[in-house]
Formats: sequence, C-alpha cells, structure tokens
Amino acid sequence: MKTAHLVVALVLYSTPHMAIASERACGSPSYKHGIAHLLPPKYDAEFTHFDYANPSAPKMGEMRLPSLGTFDNFNYILEKGRLADGYAGGLVYDTLLEYAIDETTAAYGRLAEGIAIGPDLDWVAFKIRKNAIWHDGQPITVDDVIFTFETMKKHGSVAIRTALFDLDRIFAFGDREVCFVR
Repeated sequence: MKTAHLVVALVLYSTPHMAIASERACGSPSYKHGIAHLLPPKYDAEFTHFDYANPSAPKMGEMRLPSLGTFDNFNYILEKGRLADGYAGGLVYDTLLEYAIDETTAAYGRLAEGIAIGPDLDWVAFKIRKNAIWHDGQPITVDDVIFTFETMKKHGSVAIRTALFDLDRIFAFGDREVCFVR
C-alpha cells in the first residue's frame, strides 16, 4: 500500500494531460536511495537503520496485538471478507519503499535499492535489491513486481485501483529494474 502512496503522490504533483512516455523513457535512470517531497532525505545512502530502530534489540519472542471482532482474510488487496488487523500496515508484506516515521515525507528503498523519477513525473523506476527474497528464500524478481502491479490494478480494492489508475503500463529493463509509466 505504501507503494500506492508514492504513485498517488506522483499523480497529484503531475499535470493531468502529460504525454505517455515510450519504453525508452526510463533509459538509464539515475537512482537515489530515497526520496522526499518537502525536505532532502535525512538518511544518507549508507544508512543501515533508522535512528528510532535499535539494531541490537532482541529478535525473538512473539507479538500480540489486541483487536475487536473477527477476520477471515489476510489479503489486503481484495475487498472481500474482513481483513485481520495489522496486515495492511506492513506487518506481513514488504514494499518497494519504506516511509521513515521520523520524517514528514521521506521514503527509502526497502525491496528496492534505488528509485528514479522522470523529470516530467511521467515514469518511476525501481532497482530491486539483490538480496530481496520471499519468505521461503526465493529471490524477488521484476516479474514478481510486474505480476503484483497487474493483479492489484485489475483485482485490487477500489482504493488501490484508483491510486494505480493513471499508470498505463509497467515493464522490466534489465534483470533487477522495473519502470512504471503514465
């Protein structure tokens, strides 16, 4: 969903009748480790953790979150059923970008090691991290990103489909690079 927020931001800040870019639009993008809308990103490209995170914290135990009611769905993309609390908030799914909670609008690569945005805001490209993996250890590929985008655009909730509406296509270029085009 956080990726959808980026897309919404790109759409809101762009002109409504922008020409559709060709597949050459992404060309040789100049990737950045993060983006911000108001101020420069706080963290440099070499940062290993956010200031509010403790990398030495114990990594064990269990987390319990209270919730009223019931659920029958872990898939936040669909509108059917009752979604379990916390699953739309990033507790289960990784995203291309991660918003920093100690900055107003900055987002940094999570699954993506870099992001590039076209000068006219008509495309956005992501370079997937070499070490991005699924829960079973299989690598996350650009084909996975394309499949997810196409599935969300076709079968996602109204909110997701609306956020993705102005994106006309997505394509891979290179082994780890994907471009979203308006």
